[in-house]
Amino acid sequence: MKKIGIIGGMSPESTLYYYKKFIEISREKFGLYFYPELIIYSINFKEFKDNPDGWEGRKRILINAAKALERAGAEVIGIAANTPHMVFSDVQRAINV
Repeated sequence: MKKIGIIGGMSPESTLYYYKKFIEISREKFGLYFYPELIIYSINFKEFKDNPDGWEGRKRILINAAKALERAGAEVIGIAANTPHMVFSDVQRAINV
């Protein structure tokens, strides 16, 4: 199983939801004590929301988070929020995962 990276913090509730879902699905598929390797990079939402550079600045924050997850060994990365997917393709191009 690949090591999963989650960019979270834009909604702590959705970050928790994804984490919990990965655990539940893994238990169903692989047994009670199987937990996937997960790395969560929780961004500072205030910095993200109030970024003076708007979406360019927010994109930089997401790219930095994705690169940090990549350096930590994540083999697949997801964003635990809907709106930031506006810049998903730019984030994806900036990393090798």
